[in-house]
Formats: sequence, C-alpha cells, structure tokens
Amino acid sequence: MRYCFAFAFIWSICASIEPSEKNTERLDSYVKENFDSIIFPQESVYDVFLDINKVTTAKSSHTEITFKNWEEKVNTFQYVENMAFFDILIPTIDTVKCSMVIYWLLIQEKNVFLTG
Repeated sequence: MRYCFAFAFIWSICASIEPSEKNTERLDSYVKENFDSIIFPQESVYDVFLDINKVTTAKSSHTEITFKNWEEKVNTFQYVENMAFFDILIPTIDTVKCSMVIYWLLIQEKNVFLTG
C-alpha cells in the first residue's frame, strides 16, 4: 500500500508543480527522503511507474511491487505506408504515461476528462 500511496502522491501533488529542473529535482529529493521505506530507482520519480505483478510458485503466491522506468512501456514505432495521416500515433513516454493513467481510471470506472 505504501508504494500505491507514493505513486498517487507523485501523480497528484508533484504533478501539479510547475515543471522546471529546479522544482523537479527538489520534489524528487523530497519524495525519496520522505518515503524512505520504498525502494526507488536511480531515475527521477517523474520517470517511473508502479509495476504490480502477481508471482505464483508451486508453494506460494505473492504480489511483487516495484517502480520501473516508463521507457520500458514505450513500443517501437512501425510506419505503415497506407495508414491515414490522422491515424498515426508515435508512442512516446508522454503518450504512454497518459494512456496508462487513463486506462487505470477507466478500469476503476472513474470519469476521465482529457484535454490536449
């Protein structure tokens, strides 16, 4: 539950702060210092997502929760020659972040308002 709270904190409080190098570095340090029982990767807290996996063995099952880099979720773009221009979506870290958060909200049957 601590990992979920930390991720929610990052995506709510930290996401509302003006993005500048100074601000993101300060918040990154703040989160890592105040959530000291959580293992964060070397990257900034802005660059990671919460990965939850159920691990089942012959003897037991448990849930493994870790932070991973968003880059792991970005698929390679493959151009399709006859695809309409407006159907082209090049996956980036930002599109993956937004897609994942929208997906998580929708499976919880929460309303989503997306502007862009």
